[in-house]
Amino acid sequence: SNIVRNTQDGLLFFPIDNRERLGVFNLRTQLEYTIREDESVRQEVTIKWMLFLDNILLKRTQVSYITLSEAREMAVDLGITTISEQEQALRLFHQRGALIHLTSTDILKNIIIIKPQWLIDSLGKIICDPGLHADVVEFKNVGLEDDFNSTFNDALTTRDFLDYIWQGEPIDFLVDLMKRTFLLSEWNFTQGEPRFLIPSLLRSTCPDEARGIKCVFDFSKSFLPVGVFQRLLCLCVAIAAKSKLRILEPILFKDFCSIELQQNSKINLKTELSNIILFVENDKQSFRNFSIIQSMLRKINVDVLGTGLEWSEYMEDPKTGKLFSQSVAKSNQLAPWYSNPEVTEEIKIATVKNMELNSFLDNFQ
Repeated sequence: SNIVRNTQDGLLFFPIDNRERLGVFNLRTQLEYTIREDESVRQEVTIKWMLFLDNILLKRTQVSYITLSEAREMAVDLGITTISEQEQALRLFHQRGALIHLTSTDILKNIIIIKPQWLIDSLGKIICDPGLHADVVEFKNVGLEDDFNSTFNDALTTRDFLDYIWQGEPIDFLVDLMKRTFLLSEWNFTQGEPRFLIPSLLRSTCPDEARGIKCVFDFSKSFLPVGVFQRLLCLCVAIAAKSKLRILEPILFKDFCSIELQQNSKINLKTELSNIILFVENDKQSFRNFSIIQSMLRKINVDVLGTGLEWSEYMEDPKTGKLFSQSVAKSNQLAPWYSNPEVTEEIKIATVKNMELNSFLDNFQ
C-alpha cells in the first residue's frame, strides 16, 4: 500500500496543530523514515544530471517556469547532448517532485514549472469565489463585464476573459492543462464566440427530480472527493462537444447534469451524499451509457487521483425498482442493462487505462 498509517497513535492520519506545533515531530520522523526506506531514492545519477537540476532550480529567483528549449540549452552546456538523455533526466526530476514537467501534449511538454505555487496561483484566478477574489468593476472598466458574469454565473468563460486574467502567462499551456486534468472543456453548443465550461464554478443546485432507470456508483466504502463529479461533467461535455451530430445543449447544475452523449440518447447524472447516480432515459442505450460513465470514472481515478477511488456499482431492475450489484446484474442478464450483447462487446475498448484524452474521447463517437 502507498498509505503510511500513524501506528504510534493508532490513526489513519497524522494530526498536527500549527499553532502549538503538536504532531509535527512525529510526522517529520515518519516522512524521513519512509523516504530512507524507499528504494527509488537510492537511484544513482551522474554529476552532470545533478548540475543540470541545480542550474534549472537556480532560475527560481527570476522566473516561475522555463521552456523546454531553455532546459535543453542548459543540458547541452553540461555535456548532456542527446534528447533522450535530457528527457530521462527531466522525467526523473519530475518523479522526484523537484519540478513539474508534463508530457502528454506538445503544449504541456514545452513548459517546465519550477515554482509550483505559480500554478496554484494561476488556476486560483479562475477557480475562485468571485465575492472574495474578483471585482466586477475591474472587468467592467476593460469591457469584460458580460464575460465576468458568464464565467461566475454560468461557469462559461471566454478566451478574452482568460487572456485578461492570465496576461503575461502561457495561456495555451494553462488551458491545455485544465483540459487534461478535466477542469475545463470546450463548449460549442451555442452560437457566437467559442467558450469554455469550468464545472467547478457551477453554483446552483437542481430543483427537479431526475428521470430514467438508474445505476448507482456508490463510494460509501471510502469517500467521494470534492471535484470528482465536476470532472465527470467535464468529460461528458467534452464527449458531447466532439459529436458531429446535432446535440442538445446540456443542462448543468452543481449537483446535476442532463446531457446527450449521443444524439437522441439523453442521460441524467446526479450526485448526493457519497453516490453518483446515472439515470438513463433510452433503455436501448443503458449499458453503453453505463460503460461510458464507468470508463470516465476509471480515467479520473488513474489520471488525476492516483487510483485512490473505490466504488461499487448497482443497477436498477425497472420492473421492481430494486437495485442489484453489477456482478449479479451481469450474471442474471438483467434487462435492459445486459439485453444487447453487441453493445456490451462494443464498449470494451473504452476501458483501456492511461489513454491520451482525445483518443479516449474518440472511442465514444
